Formats: sequence, structure tokens, C-alpha cells
Amino acid sequence: MKNLKYFCILLILLLPGINLSIRAEVEPVVVVSSYNPDVANVSAIIEAFNHTYNESGCKTPVVLENMNCLNLTESPKWKARLWGLLEKYYANGHQPAAIVLLGAEASTTFFSIKREEFKKTPVILGLRSNSIIELPEDGETELSTWDPEAKYLTRDYKDYNIVGGCIYRYNIGKNFELIDRLFPKSDSLIFISDNTLGGVTMLAHFKDVHRSYPKYHIDYLDGRTHTLFEVNDSLSQVSSNHVIVIGTWRIDSFDNFTMSNSTYTLAQNAADVPAITLSSVGKGHWAFGGYTPHYSNSGSRIANSLIKFLQTGRPDTLTMLPSGYFFDYNKVKKLQIEPDKLGEEYEMLNEPVGFIQRHWIGITVVASAFAFLSLALFFSLYYISRNRKLTKELASQSKELIVALKRAEEANLMKSQFIANMSHEIRTPLNAVVGFSQLLTMDGIEMTEEEKRDITSRIILNTDLLLKLINDILDLSRMDAGRTKMNIQDVEFVSLIQMATDSSKVNLSKEIEMTYESTVKKLNMKTDPERMTQVISNLLSNAKKCTEKGSIKVNLSYKPGDAMVTVSVTDTGCGIPSDKAEKIFRRFEKLDEFKQGTGLGLSITRAIIEQLGGQIYVDTSYKNGARFVFNLPVINC
Repeated sequence: MKNLKYFCILLILLLPGINLSIRAEVEPVVVVSSYNPDVANVSAIIEAFNHTYNESGCKTPVVLENMNCLNLTESPKWKARLWGLLEKYYANGHQPAAIVLLGAEASTTFFSIKREEFKKTPVILGLRSNSIIELPEDGETELSTWDPEAKYLTRDYKDYNIVGGCIYRYNIGKNFELIDRLFPKSDSLIFISDNTLGGVTMLAHFKDVHRSYPKYHIDYLDGRTHTLFEVNDSLSQVSSNHVIVIGTWRIDSFDNFTMSNSTYTLAQNAADVPAITLSSVGKGHWAFGGYTPHYSNSGSRIANSLIKFLQTGRPDTLTMLPSGYFFDYNKVKKLQIEPDKLGEEYEMLNEPVGFIQRHWIGITVVASAFAFLSLALFFSLYYISRNRKLTKELASQSKELIVALKRAEEANLMKSQFIANMSHEIRTPLNAVVGFSQLLTMDGIEMTEEEKRDITSRIILNTDLLLKLINDILDLSRMDAGRTKMNIQDVEFVSLIQMATDSSKVNLSKEIEMTYESTVKKLNMKTDPERMTQVISNLLSNAKKCTEKGSIKVNLSYKPGDAMVTVSVTDTGCGIPSDKAEKIFRRFEKLDEFKQGTGLGLSITRAIIEQLGGQIYVDTSYKNGARFVFNLPVINC
């Protein structure tokens, strides 16, 4: 009977026309990232998410999809892009086990697509605020004047299956109350937002909350219609009885990503006007305070929400990251704000600390630099000894090899100079980034929030150094390939040079005085403002490296009717020998190998000046330091 049973089973399986297949596949969890997962903060959150999820032992597969959102101008394409990523997971009546939406762009697009299958799918949220808007239906809306309705995830999307996540909240009402408490006589506000989805969302949220505070008149500096220079000009005309409210500022109306230190220039042009921030923009150098979210890596919290849902089938609470007041010690003191009006619980930034705490970063850097230089010296001596030995062996060969040997030595020298410069410039900040990042993630080490912020600031500083080095290499590559295009615009040249000079005063030694002089108050001409800012920044950066104390002066000279305008940068530093005055403009050329830099800045600067029709040189008649002079043709607007 047993054999007959097995025979019947085998016969049924072999009968034609009968298909017995068991579906073994499991519906996946789909993680949709708004941005490239290689971006630092997104990568860190995804890494924390993966670590927590893998440790949980959940067997549901996880796949990552990337919307690769760049800027607001491409937002009409986002709906089609998201559906194109998710459509395959809904084929044949299927749906994902859950969708994890990371970033404002992904979740805003998701909730803007009114599909019933989306409303049924379990959704986990992260890396965004509670405030949300919906993308236009037609895709033809003029984005610069788009005025969407403010909505809120915890209130307006009950018909969606939101089962957990971790988001933050911009409590604009508390900031209105803060302004009213500290500046009861001020009833005019300046609100700054940028040309991003986050900027438009915060603008809509701000307008919605403003209805509850009709006392205030608002002037809007909207990045969708204003450039960085226009915002700067507007702030320079604001009176001290206003209060500036900083929302977001990363991209202006030209879709240009503004430099991180651009807010320092904006702050200087409105130095006497109190400013608060709704986010982290301007925190620690511009805003005197504000009520802001405590941003953190929420990857583990997002993963825990997903794990709870997958294991129990019950939704988790949509967690709101904590928020709180912060104030800047120096700004509060300058504005003469009474401490008892600040409240009971707040974080105070830039409060004076002891000598060791104030300088321990420098001590660590010096010790690390010494260790690195010792190692570099060892390898340099080794390679020098090895090269000398090879040179003697090659020199003893036939005369036919002498020319080839000379060429090989020149090529080897250029390669060695490049490797030495690049290894020094890349390894120093890269080692710092890797080391401090490992320290932050190392188990068993307890750190205060202040220590974490200090480590994070060092990571950001060294990341900026790496980015500057890579940008220099990319600039040279584009120039060599003839792909560099100048963005010629009508600019007011005197103010442009003034702004570039002011931006370079950040982190300037107290023993150095930096000044700017001009023989004319105003000069309208055509040039590339971004490249001119880069030229002044390179020259001033070079001057700061070579000047331990003394002065650095930027001088603009022009007489009405002249065909050329002359700009000079003069310092009281170590100076440049006359025989090196032309050599320093070569690539990878450095007078002092121990000074920071790759020797690319002056080469890039000369290429920019010459492409703009001018010339640059070292004034060898100046003996008290170094003086760089460049001339540009004045093309009237």
C-alpha cells in the first residue's frame, strides 16, 4: 500500500496539463530614498537601518530604490519616477510588505499620488518633518509662484496606512512666542526660504501658522525668486527693529547650491538685526537662538518600527524627534537679552570654556600632524635612497639611454610631486574623518552631546577640505578639456570683491588684520561672479597661509574711462623670491612643502583670469611680503 501511494503521487505529477507549483517568493520591504544613498547623511541612516534590521533576524527581504531627486525644478517628473520604481512591486495583484520612505521628496510624492493601492500599503516614514505639501496635479504650475496648502502627516492622511517611523517637527508657533517675549515692540519679520521642496514646505507651514499671529507683517525672501546676491542686498537694507526668521538656505533661484559659509556673509550684512532659525541654518554664527528639532540618526528607530510591524502586524507609533530652545551666548549678550526671559530649559552655544577644552582640537591636530610627518619623512628617505641607487645604475649604461633616463626622471619627479601632495592633502582630512566617524560609532564609549558636536564639527571641517581638493582637481580637468564655461553676468564689481573678502575673514587669526580698499564706490561691469569669488578666495587663502601676523589688504583701483580694472592682494608674510615669481603659477608648485595645499590654487586662478581676458602676476618690487596683482577688462553693462 505504501508503494502504491508513492506511485499515485508520481503519476499525478507526471500527467500532462497539470501544473503543481508552490509560490515560495516573499513580498519585499521597499526602501525608497529621495537622494543618492551615497550622500553622507542618507548613507549613515541607511547603514544604521540595515544594522538594526539584520540584528533582528527578520527574514523579509529588503530592496533599496532611489528617486535621485536633485532640485525643485524637476519636481513635475517625480510622480512618474516614483511610480516607475514601485510599479513592478504591484504587478499581478501583489503589493510590498511595507514601503519605507526616506526624505521629504519621496514621501511628498507618495502622498501626492492618489492611488488606492498606495493607501492600502503599510508605510514607514523617516528623514522628514511633520509638515507636508502636495505636488501640483497638472505638472504645469509655475513653481516660482506656487503657493500650496500646508498639510500635516499626523492630521491629514488618516486614509493612508502609516504604520510607524520617525519624523521631526518645526514648531513655528513657539518661535512666534519667543519673538513676542523677547522683542515685544517688533512687529515686522523677514522670512528666508530657499528654492527646494523643503523650502516651499516650510514657507507654506510658516504662512499657515502666521494666521494665528496677525500682529506681524512679513516680508518674504523666497529663494525661488531671489539669488544669493539679491538676498544679501535686501538684508543690508533691513532696519534693526525687524526680526529675521531663517527657514532654509541651500539653493537660490539660479538652482545654485550656495556655499556653507555664505550665511556668514548674510549675517554680517544684517549684524545688528536679531535673527532666529527654525532649523539648523545659521545656528552658532548668525541666529541668536530659536526653537528647533534635535536632529539625529534615526535609522535604528525607523528599523524598529518596521520590525515591530512585520513581527506583530500591529502599527507602531509615528515617533516625533524631540525639539528644544537653543541660544548663542555671544549674540544674546550683544542684543542685551535678559537671561530670565530665555526660559528654563535651553542649550547655550559658544559659551566661554577653559583653555584645554578650547584648544584640544588644535593639540590633537598638531600631534597627528607630527606623527604623519614623521612617517612621511621615513618613506621619503626610503624612496630618495632607492631612487639614487636606480639613478646610478641607469647612469652607468650606454649613451643611448641617457635621453630616455632624463625623461623618465622628469616624469617620475612629477609623479612623486603629485603623489606627495595628494597623499598629504587627502590622507590628513580623510584619516580625521575615518577616525572620528569610528569613534562616534564605537561601542562602550560614552560621550556628551557637546563632545559629539565637537567631533561632528571636525568631521565636517575635514570633509570640506577634501571637497575643496577634489573641486580643484575637477576644475583643472574641465579647463584642460576646454569644458569650462564662464557665466558672464551684469555685476556690481566693488560689492562683489567686498563680499568675497568678507567671506574669507572666517577663521582669520586675531593677529592678522584683513582690509579692503577701493578707489571707486561702484563699478558695473560684466564678469562671472562665482569665478571672481573663487579667484579672491584662492588669493586670500594663499595669503592667510603665508602670514602668521600682520596684515592682508585687498585693493581695487579704477579710474572712470579706463579699459582695465586692477585688483591687488598684499600681505606681510614670508614673501616670494623674484626667481620664483612665475614658477609658483605652475601646477603642484609650492614654496613650502609643509604648508597646507596642493599647489593648484594659483594655477586655477591664472586660468580663470586669462579666460576672462585679463592677466595676473606677482609684483616683485614689493619686498615686505607678497603682492598678487590682476587686471580685467571693463566691459560695461
